[in-house]
Amino acid sequence: MLVHRNVEPQDLGLIRRIVELESPAHVEVRVVTASWPLMVGVYSLVGVDTYLGPPQLPLPVQLDRSGLAGEIT
Repeated sequence: MLVHRNVEPQDLGLIRRIVELESPAHVEVRVVTASWPLMVGVYSLVGVDTYLGPPQLPLPVQLDRSGLAGEIT
């Protein structure tokens, strides 16, 4: 399970305990922190929040400045 790196340490501990308790015995799980909500090629949850935290509204696209991973520098 990927959890955003800005989650408070006590919340991360709670998430780890819940995952441990609620995961089926035949499933191996790990809770790791990530810095982006979606990582193409690693995982994709379309239409689902992928980490706990306030939602972030998308910025408008800017011609010759915007890219798939953010602004082009």
